[in-house]
Amino acid sequence: MADMARDTGGDQGSGLDQLRGAFKSFVGAQVENLADKAGDKLGDITSGLTDVAENGGVLPKAGLRMLQDDSPFKALIGEKAKSVKDSVFGKIKGAFGGGEDGGGGGGKGRGAAPCRHARLAVS
Repeated sequence: MADMARDTGGDQGSGLDQLRGAFKSFVGAQVENLADKAGDKLGDITSGLTDVAENGGVLPKAGLRMLQDDSPFKALIGEKAKSVKDSVFGKIKGAFGGGEDGGGGGGKGRGAAPCRHARLAVS
């Protein structure tokens, strides 16, 4: 009787063989997923290092501040805050017609017009 039960699954292999095959497939998929994530992280790190190499980034400026007796934490936070501030103000200037070079506003007084209209609408 026990031999008969084993013979019915002869084409597919034993339950242990099926489990082993499913486990190998699962582990293979997980390793592939992990490799994809590691590749993405490595790409992010590479782009960050490229940005530092091309634009100077925050780290060299923070290093200079540390050489001037600032604490490492204070230097990094201060430089990152300056970077964020410059980015935000640059985007605001760009939205109202100003540019990095100070031009692009057009005629005289054009940069102040949106603010004047905003003040009139509020009052």
